[in-house]
Amino acid sequence: MGKNYFMVPNSIFAAGLTKYELLVLIYLLHCQNDKQVTFPGYENIAKYCTISRSKVRRVVNGLTKKGILRKQIKPESYRKNNSNWYVIVLKNGNALETDTII
Repeated sequence: MGKNYFMVPNSIFAAGLTKYELLVLIYLLHCQNDKQVTFPGYENIAKYCTISRSKVRRVVNGLTKKGILRKQIKPESYRKNNSNWYVIVLKNGNALETDTII
């Protein structure tokens, strides 16, 4: 039986994120695989966070600029759909210090 919960690091609540950044980041944490990579498309993020696709794009760009999210375009061999790969980066358990990938 699979688990129906996931962990959210406490540090993200003190990282100075907007409510939309926090919402999208928590959803991306929910979608992580065992290698800490997540790859939902903007449409799925928008659907499950109940925000617009354009808002998702702005939020993802904001999280990327803050260094909390690394966005990578999928390699050609993985492009069955157009979603990106994301790696969430929290720094020493705190989104604003030294580098560690969770």
